[in-house]
Amino acid sequence: RGLVGSEMCIRDSRKAVKVSVLNNSEVVGLADDLSKKMGEQGWGAGETGNAPEEKMGVWEKTTVYFDPRNEEEKAAAEQIAHDNGWEAAPRDDRLRDAPAGIVVVATDPAH
Repeated sequence: RGLVGSEMCIRDSRKAVKVSVLNNSEVVGLADDLSKKMGEQGWGAGETGNAPEEKMGVWEKTTVYFDPRNEEEKAAAEQIAHDNGWEAAPRDDRLRDAPAGIVVVATDPAH
């Protein structure tokens, strides 16, 4: 079945959404791997890096963060979380130095 109207718009709009990924695990290369996965799902590539425990704490589950004042970002974050079995949540103070936009904080295992 080919893409129709709204499906095409959704796929095109995903590229415009930049998704950054921060690694909060000891798995080397996890942020890069998940960034590639986001690209395969049609999302735009944001930054990759680490979310070191000593600076940012420990996340129990991989979580997709969004700006609570941005409804489009919230909807995209919820879709990413749903598609990957993760959680979505509004950004908090731990991410004050993180890249703008949607940020996935990845734990082990994040797949």
